[in-house]
Order: sequence, then structure tokens, then C-alpha cells
Amino acid sequence: MATTTINGSFKGSNASLYALKLELSSVANNNANTSNVTASLYMRRVGSTSYPQWSLDNSAKASITINGTGSGESSVTFDTRGTTDWILLKTYTVNNIAHTSDGSKTISVSATFEPNSTSSLYGGTCSGNFTLDKIPRASTPSIGNFNIGSNPTITWTPANSTFIFKLRVVCGSFDSGYTSFIRPSRITQYSYSSINIPMSAASGISATAKSLTCSVTLITYDSNGTQIGYVSTSSTATLPNNADTKPYMESCVLTGINQYGSMYLQGLSSVNILSNVKCRYNANLSKIEIYLNDKLIGTSSNYTTPLLTQIGVNNIRIVFTDSRGYSDQYTTSIIVVAYSPPFLGNISSRRWNATTEEYDDNSNTILVEYTINYNPLDGSNNFLVTVNYRQKGNNTWLPGTTSLMDKAIVYNLSEDNTYELQIIISDSVGGSNAYFDIVSTSATLINYAQNGIAFGKASELQETFECDFNTKFYKNVDVDGNLNADGSLNLNGNLNLNGNTFGIIDNLTSTEQNKALSANQGKVLKGIVDTIGTYYQTAPANKSISVSTRTTIATLTLPAGNYVVSGFHAWTVGFSDNTIDYISVNGSSYMYNRAKGENGGGNVVTAVMSLSAQSTITLQTYLYGSTARTASSIKLVAIKIK
Repeated sequence: MATTTINGSFKGSNASLYALKLELSSVANNNANTSNVTASLYMRRVGSTSYPQWSLDNSAKASITINGTGSGESSVTFDTRGTTDWILLKTYTVNNIAHTSDGSKTISVSATFEPNSTSSLYGGTCSGNFTLDKIPRASTPSIGNFNIGSNPTITWTPANSTFIFKLRVVCGSFDSGYTSFIRPSRITQYSYSSINIPMSAASGISATAKSLTCSVTLITYDSNGTQIGYVSTSSTATLPNNADTKPYMESCVLTGINQYGSMYLQGLSSVNILSNVKCRYNANLSKIEIYLNDKLIGTSSNYTTPLLTQIGVNNIRIVFTDSRGYSDQYTTSIIVVAYSPPFLGNISSRRWNATTEEYDDNSNTILVEYTINYNPLDGSNNFLVTVNYRQKGNNTWLPGTTSLMDKAIVYNLSEDNTYELQIIISDSVGGSNAYFDIVSTSATLINYAQNGIAFGKASELQETFECDFNTKFYKNVDVDGNLNADGSLNLNGNLNLNGNTFGIIDNLTSTEQNKALSANQGKVLKGIVDTIGTYYQTAPANKSISVSTRTTIATLTLPAGNYVVSGFHAWTVGFSDNTIDYISVNGSSYMYNRAKGENGGGNVVTAVMSLSAQSTITLQTYLYGSTARTASSIKLVAIKIK
């Protein structure tokens, strides 16, 4: 219901003492798109009751006009004596005022009132416009968010049970067009879900967008098919994250590297993974991750794994993500077979008599025996042992023999020569290991040849004494030339070389000059001590140390070389202040240490240094606090180590 009040006015000398109004109300008929309008005319005395007006003889006249329809003038009675209340003069109703097609309506209203014929109060009028309640006509559609590829539910409430409708949905590149007439035949909420939004609606979506904005338009018609109005609304259609929208693996090619046939071999093979990932609805591939046995190993579409080490099933998982953040994965697997290169054990090479099939140290035939270790790979892998030889001292290997057994025989190797053997085991895969052995000449007590002499073997070297026996010398051995030892050189006495005597020195003391520092530190070789173990020391008297002054307390001059240098001093009286000691080279600090002088303690600082020329080494101390102290037991020592 709509209501309003229109105020009027009078003329005459007493016009200001009276008020006039027209009260309006309307009642809508939604189905008919009309309203009934009622107007009531009132007057009253304003303020006091002086100068009252009344008419009891029907001489007063009043009229009301609504939307052009008038009531006509009629007689009224009124009496304002003794009251200031509103007095109803006349009521008039006009029914079935038609609204416009959109349900709106504004009408004009007016009223006149003549109280009497006197000049003190006459000519009362009211006029104005009255806007009626808008009658619902065009319904408003409602649609929630939905997924592209589905049928959204669209709801609305008809204003009239006879109204009919057409519906249109536009979403991305999809336009449903207007439906045929929809006839709800109700005034309660109606649901419609017969329009499918196909996935092709997203054909123009951007690479990163996950949704589209859709518009819904509902046209309302009356029962005769005359358009009443239309309302549009919008909604969001989401591109679902599912198998139809995610990126996918179009192809994944696994190419074995260093395979043996179709087998992946442990520690030898790897696999190249070539991924061809496709994205949907204009998205781009933003990330790819390759996992081998749940460990991330690569991030490219063309990736070669490290060597495969896990035996058995190896799971490969490829996770790919597009520019929207939608992702999927592809899984596959390969089988890795245990493999290691073949190897030999328990190698033994000896001269052998092929006729008697016995060991013979004087034979020119050599028997090489060994144990074989290899992986047959289900019978597809074979091994081969190759033996090459060369006379000791030569650089070139010569072919000897090959074998498929646990022994190999090399013929015609002179018993007068020592031979080096190269024993190689290889397999069909390509793995191999090489070993080396040596076979001496034939056995003999003494042999003369090539201006040389040999004990326990044949003589092979000119002007050379050779011995194939363990040798023990009970007297001194003098060597004027070089002494070359392939193994260890153990000495129980002295060894004189070019006039220099090398021997074992025990229990050196720190006071000995040009010898090793510290007692009971093991055994040293005297000749080496003489050349690189030189020991330097200075021990100056006690020295008074001023506060906050860097004071030199000991000095050494050292020739070029590498040294371990250590400085020490104590304090005659204990204190709690900090001190810093420095070792300096030619006036520049090289190493320092900070300590407290508690309980008469001191400080020690040590450095390893390399001097390119003769240098001056100083021990300096810096005393914190407020009292001068005395440094005692000062020592600065150096040992040449190279």
C-alpha cells in the first residue's frame, strides 16, 4: 500500500487560521496491474478556537478528482467550534487505475472546498501527484557460481501466474540464444536448468584464468506475449580442475643409455626421459618435475637420469603443472638388473711343464690361474680372459693368449728372462678389470750372462749384480752412488752415503743445538736432523712491562726456510687483567694469543711460517689494566722444518 498527504490552503481573512489536507492511499492488484486509490479531504482549526467556522445546513461544497476522474461537487457539513482536531470533509475512491507495462504509475490528484460564502474563509484547494507502488512485472533471475561444462540452475519468482518468460545465457564464447517461452504458471520460485554451458565456452580463456564471467537475461511477457520487461544478472563460471582441463602427457619416450640388449644394468645404464606434455584451454606448461623412486632428480622435459643404482623395479613419476596451477602426473617404471664389471681373484702365475702338467721353474711355458667373478645375466653375458706379456724393462705389451676358463697358458717365454703379465678379464657388456703379475727367470743358484751375475735366477742385466734371494748384510754397506729401494729400507746400524753418516738417534734433549727438540719423542734420522731440524732459542732476563704498551721481550734472527716458532713467558705476580702476546716478522704481526695473568700464569703463542729471506722474529706482549707487571721465564724458540 502506498500513502501520501498533500497539503492545501484557504483564502480569506481567516485563511491562516485553518489548514486543509488531502490524504491518499492505494491498494495494488498485481495480477491486473492496477491499483485502487482513495482520497480523503480534511480541515482543522490551527492554534486557538477563535473565529470558528461551521456549516450545518449543507451550504458548504467539496469535490475530489483522482487521475482525471472527479467525484463531483457535493454538500458537506462541518463545525470547528471548540476543537482543533482534523475534521473529515469528503472521501472518494477510484478503482482499477491501470499501471504502465513496467508496473509503475504516477497520478494527479486535486480537491476543492468552499466552506461558505463569506469573505473571511473561502477557496480551499489541494493538488499534487501521487506515485503508486510499483507492481512487480519483470522477474529478476538468480544464478549461483557453477562449473563450465555443467547445467547451471537459474531461479526467479514470477510476479503473475500468467506471465511467460524467455531466458538467455552468455558465457565466454558460448551464447545460448533466447529460449522458447517458459511457462511457470505460478507465483512461487521457479527453477530452470535446461541450458548446458559446454566446455567450448572456455575456448578463449586466458592462459592463467580459472573462470569466466557469465550473464543471464530474463525477459518477462504477459499472457498475450507482450514484453513487460527484462532483467540481466551475472555469475562466475569456473573452469574445473579435472581430467578435461588438466595438462596431460601426450607421449613419454624412455630411451635407455648403455643398455645391454633391453636390460638396464646397475651402475652402468641410465635412461633419457622425453616428455611431451600438452596443456588445455590456452594454458602453458610452467613446471615439470621428474621423480625416480620418489626422489626429485630433474626439472626438464628432456632429461637423462644419473646412473641407475637401485636393483629391481625403479618407479618414474613425472609431475607437470600448467600456468593455471592445474597439475597431473604420469607414472612408468623400468627394471634394473644387478651388474658389476667382472673381476679375478687368487691370481697365480708360474712356469709350468705342459707335458707333465706340473709346475716347473725351468720351463718356457707359463700357467696363469685365477678365480672368475662375473654376472652371466641370464646366460646372455660371457667373459673372456686375455693375457698379454712383456719382458721386464720393455714398454710394449705383446699378445699372449685368451681363455674362457679359470686358467690361461702362455707359451714360449724364455726361461732366461723375467716377464710382466697383464691379465684382463672383460665381458660382453663391456666391463673389464686388469691385473698385473710377474714371472721370474728359471730357477738357478748362480748364472753368468751379458757381463752380469745373478743369484737364484738367470742373469738378465748387463754389468749388473742381481739377487732373487732375501739378502742380509752383517757388515757396513758403503754406497758411493744412488741407493734405490722399491720397498722399505730398515737400518739397525749406520748407513754411510758419500761420506755422510745416517743413523738412529734416541732421547734428544731441548738443550741440544742443531738437533731435534724435546726428549723421548721417538727416533729420528740424524742426517735429516742435521739438514732440516735446526733448533733456535733465546731466553732473555725478566722484563718490566708497562700498561697499554706493546713491548718486545725476545728476538731471534732466522735464515730463510720454513719454521715452527713458539714464544712463552710467565708473570711474577698473578692478576686478573688480560694480556695479548704476539709473534711478529720484521715488525709485522704474524700470530697472537690472548690470556689472563691469573695465579702467576703466563701466555704462549705459536706460529708456522715460511721465510723467503733472513728475518727478525720478535715476541711481544701487551698488558691491559692499570698496574705495570714483570714478565719472567721468557723463551722464544724456532725449529726449522724444511
